[in-house]
Amino acid sequence: MDLSIINSTRQALARRQLALPRGISLSTIEEQVFEFVAKSQIRAKEFIESGDEQTKRVISKKNREEIYQSKGDKCPTCDNILTESTDHKSSKSYAPTSSSITVEHIVPLYIGSNNKLGNLVAMCYTCNNQARNETQRYFLQSPVQSNRGWTLTRETEDIINRFTEWSIRGIKTPSTKIDNEIQEYFETVRTQFAPRLSMEERIAVLETKIHTLENTLWKRTMRTIGSFFQRAKDPVGAVEKPSIEKQAPQPQKKDPAKKQAPAKEKTPDFTAEEFVGGLL
Repeated sequence: MDLSIINSTRQALARRQLALPRGISLSTIEEQVFEFVAKSQIRAKEFIESGDEQTKRVISKKNREEIYQSKGDKCPTCDNILTESTDHKSSKSYAPTSSSITVEHIVPLYIGSNNKLGNLVAMCYTCNNQARNETQRYFLQSPVQSNRGWTLTRETEDIINRFTEWSIRGIKTPSTKIDNEIQEYFETVRTQFAPRLSMEERIAVLETKIHTLENTLWKRTMRTIGSFFQRAKDPVGAVEKPSIEKQAPQPQKKDPAKKQAPAKEKTPDFTAEEFVGGLL
């Protein structure tokens, strides 16, 4: 047999096996997603019935750095563009925003997954630390805690299977098949938990919206039409009216060239002879 054919077949199988754990890449086909879901559901059932506790949340530095390479990409579960958080190395100075990049487990550790790179994905802070965590608590906490170490009932196994599939398909999937109830809860919680913008951020957003509205085609057209009619309305050769500031009276300066006329001396109403005669 041709060795080149054998080698190419092995390489194809290796690529397929590599894609399956990741399961959620953009090139993933529906068959791979289906297999990933099925294996994860079996693992979740075995893990819960065994009574084992979840793996510690210790993600290797190498895997974390690999996930942080997704900064600038779109969050897989919303429209946020992933941004760098203030400081993800120190819990004291960690002040994430809604779009801060975080590392999320595709299938939760709570139902038996692991910290391998194939089970990790970059996600915004709001979707991960708030919405998905709350969705997991709402749908899984009671069924898992009350049945850990016991054989699962059909109802319990059903909700765990549903959540496991949603946790995978809710991130990336070539199919529109997704659990409506869980997805609607996630969307509702995400909206409620989305952090409110600061006053400065709200002002910046408002200014952007105003600028956008002022530069729409309709507004530009109306300004052009209004400007045309205003020019047509004004009489030809009309002089622009001075502004109020121009109309304000200005203090008058005294002309140094003009001197004040001297006051006229008062003429007496008697003669010198009459004055002398009066004295005698």
